[in-house]
Amino acid sequence: MAPRSLLRHLVRSDRGVALVEFAFALPLLIMLFAVIIEGGRMMWSYQTAVAEVRNAARYVGRVVHSDICTSGKTVADYVSVSDLATHLSGVLPTQVQLDTTVPPGVTVTRTCVAGSFRLASTPIATVSAKVRINLPFEGLFDIVGLGMAPYLVTTITDNTRVFGS
Repeated sequence: MAPRSLLRHLVRSDRGVALVEFAFALPLLIMLFAVIIEGGRMMWSYQTAVAEVRNAARYVGRVVHSDICTSGKTVADYVSVSDLATHLSGVLPTQVQLDTTVPPGVTVTRTCVAGSFRLASTPIATVSAKVRINLPFEGLFDIVGLGMAPYLVTTITDNTRVFGS
């Protein structure tokens, strides 16, 4: 083939077009896949942390005596916050950690709600935990130009009625 006809053949040929289009679409598909996986992991981690804080609130609601509003005692008289934080650190997934910038990362409070004809007041225990969810695919987002922090920080709070023991 003459060079001129070879050049015309190459310009008119559509062989390899699908491969070039796939090469353009591949980075977007990888990013979409990474976002789906990272979003799913983050939601699973968050839901697990919410469940564990809820369990901690239930524990406090069972351990603290129901007369805490009238006895003048505090929640700290019944439950050690550092022990609660240690327990939470042990049951949270590996990518979720208590944010201990303000130690111990967990706060426990009680409020007394005005009661009805049966009780003078009803105690409510509130457990709050500041957690940090690590994002392992964060580096992939930096490659594309979406600068993200390598973790998310949020506060999870749950409350329950104190039934006492």
